[in-house]
Amino acid sequence: MRFNSLYGETFDLPEAIVPNKAGRIMALDDVTKKMSKSSESPGQGIYLLDSPEAVSTKIQRATTDSQREVRFDQSETRDLQSPRNL
Repeated sequence: MRFNSLYGETFDLPEAIVPNKAGRIMALDDVTKKMSKSSESPGQGIYLLDSPEAVSTKIQRATTDSQREVRFDQSETRDLQSPRNL
């Protein structure tokens, strides 16, 4: 905004895109709960300081479905959506 006031209308100001519903990352071991830092379960979330091996193990143990095709449908069960949203 300051640049445009000094040099004329050079850049368009971006508009904020605010979704109606806030996104949630669901827990890896229980898809009915939101991922939380304060959970007692160590396998429910991925932390910044987790080792690569721990992250790999947590993702491999994540609750998923048994379908063989990959598609994204909002009407799907949360079991399939949670790891894909990561």
